Amino acid sequence: MKLFTATLIVLVASYSAIADDAIMSAIPETAKSTAVIRKASDKQKGFGYINSNEFVRGELQIFAVWWCPYSGRDRSHLFAYYFDTKQGKWVRFLGTYVDGSEDLSVEMPPREGAIVFRSAAEKNLLKYSVETLPPKKIEDKKEEQAKIKSLVEKKWGFPEDGKKRYGIHWDGKSLVRKVQRIASPLLTKHLPKATVDRVCVYNPFSAKTGRELFPYSLILQDGKPVYIENDKDAANFLSSLKLKVENEQSAKEVALLFGLLRDFELSEKQRKHKGNWVKSEPEDWELTVEKNGEVWSITCPFMWDPVISACAQWKLTIGNNGVVSAKVVKQLFRVGGYH
Repeated sequence: MKLFTATLIVLVASYSAIADDAIMSAIPETAKSTAVIRKASDKQKGFGYINSNEFVRGELQIFAVWWCPYSGRDRSHLFAYYFDTKQGKWVRFLGTYVDGSEDLSVEMPPREGAIVFRSAAEKNLLKYSVETLPPKKIEDKKEEQAKIKSLVEKKWGFPEDGKKRYGIHWDGKSLVRKVQRIASPLLTKHLPKATVDRVCVYNPFSAKTGRELFPYSLILQDGKPVYIENDKDAANFLSSLKLKVENEQSAKEVALLFGLLRDFELSEKQRKHKGNWVKSEPEDWELTVEKNGEVWSITCPFMWDPVISACAQWKLTIGNNGVVSAKVVKQLFRVGGYH
């Protein structure tokens, strides 16, 4: 019975990790009617309910659909379309998930030039500029996507040292499994002119042992790429921003931004299991912020791999010059291991 319980937990955790990909690929990129979109969404709703909104602002006709397929997790899957009058069909321009609310509202306020998505608590979670939507700058967007694909494939799809590093474990095909634009209020606030894409890269060694997919980040800032593969990369990038930390809230935002770049999920609820492999105390699961002179210290529990529910405590320090450092100070919890 204990073995069955542990196996069930691993299966559920694995499902949550791959569910996002399955949902994203199941929703059509184009459709002749909103009914087609809603029908496809309904098959992916999980524990949630399908919500949608359609409105017109000037020349733009917008349709958005969203739902939360999880039980106990505030993550809404969101898809938005514009109606292409020349082709006579709905064209998807946004397909992502938004953390922080199990329900959303959507509108396009007058003269803002953006579509605003809000949480159930009326908090702005995401703003999407309509400048790239027809009839404006759609070609620019295609060029950007082509550039991102080229950068990703060169860096991670076909690494220069791939044959030496992976040997017979690599079949020579692209290691990139998914590229997805990240949407977050934190990015909108601190990186308003940059784009951030999550890149899931296959680990050839996982056929024997180890994590199957590595979540990396590609940042395009002022046309220049920044590649995030590990904690040091994320800390160095945040240091380059020279973020001003004036209070506990702004210090916490730096830590959450770090987690976002590393694809970590804040996990403040202590996890307990009779056969847990790592012991922890209740205070280990608290996000704390302290200031010592001009240096801020933040300890925060992150889930770094949902497949095995792996959680650890990180410590971030931010100096008065904006330099950020990050390190793991304690492993907190995991279920099972890699096989």
